[in-house]
Amino acid sequence: MIRAEDWNKLIDTITRNLPLVCGGDALPAWRHPWHMVTRWRADAGAWAVQINPGCVNGDEVEIDVLARLAPAETLERLDNPPESSTVRAYLTEAPEVPLGSLRGIGKGSAPTGAIQTPGGGVTTTHEPVPAFFLALGVKEAKPVTFQDPNTGVTSIAGLLEDSADLTPYRLLRACDVVLYKDRFGTATNWQQGAGVDGSFMQFDVGYSIPPEGLRSFGYVKLDSQYTPPVPVDPMTKLLGGFTDSTNDSLKIGTVYLLSPYDASVDDPVDDTWTPYVEHSLFWNLMHATNRLETVANTNLVLPLPLAGGIAQPLVNNILATLNDEADKVAEFLANHELAGRFWSV
Repeated sequence: MIRAEDWNKLIDTITRNLPLVCGGDALPAWRHPWHMVTRWRADAGAWAVQINPGCVNGDEVEIDVLARLAPAETLERLDNPPESSTVRAYLTEAPEVPLGSLRGIGKGSAPTGAIQTPGGGVTTTHEPVPAFFLALGVKEAKPVTFQDPNTGVTSIAGLLEDSADLTPYRLLRACDVVLYKDRFGTATNWQQGAGVDGSFMQFDVGYSIPPEGLRSFGYVKLDSQYTPPVPVDPMTKLLGGFTDSTNDSLKIGTVYLLSPYDASVDDPVDDTWTPYVEHSLFWNLMHATNRLETVANTNLVLPLPLAGGIAQPLVNNILATLNDEADKVAEFLANHELAGRFWSV
């Protein structure tokens, strides 16, 4: 007979010391949605990125690629389009898309802007180098100051810093990978009335679509540098002539390319450069826009017929300002702006 206590100890010891895998190949590493890998494509003469499929609202996500570089599954689905055409491949078809325009970061890069100095001059500004690449030999760009107050930003847009520092350094290039989802855009405008019906100014909120039409699926683009949308001042919308964006966007990540030490600014990015990927998105997404609601709007009126009705147009003109303000507040409080939102699932 074996005591239950001793049996339990024996089973516990054996269980904790059992091997996890007995023969066979190791399981492949799990990759999160939107995980990116890079590869040099000799047929395109460029580094290319492949994105692990993620979805938006449970649907496919597209990316544009030249037909001659598209996967066979994409070409078969689209009935073999011409090689020179651009096709929309699904991420699930594993397309490898060459990186487009690359921006420079650090020493040897062009300025991204300029600021006014207290002495009346202009000093260039540059995108800072991530600490990771500073440790690998990339140097920060040196700002250049112009004492001539008449020098504008456009005159220094293509300026490269001087080469007085001969210490070896490495060049850094980057490209952002961005997810987009089309939607209706909000547009505001003022319409001038004739005043006969008591209407002098009317504030309208309309909606616009992208020039090429709304795309059913989300899509990925490779941007030299992604600029997140910034909130618009409500007064800008109320002044009229405002047009909102017709899509919502979210950065998936950034692909960096690091040069050898002997590279110069004019050298092309080739297979001697080393790719690095920084991820900003890890989960599948949902996307939705604001829901439009119908709100009844009643203008202010003064029904008293002053001076036999002769003064009524004058009174209506005075009330027009109040009506305009009421219209503006009612329109925007009714959630007529269609800005969308992403959230993870």
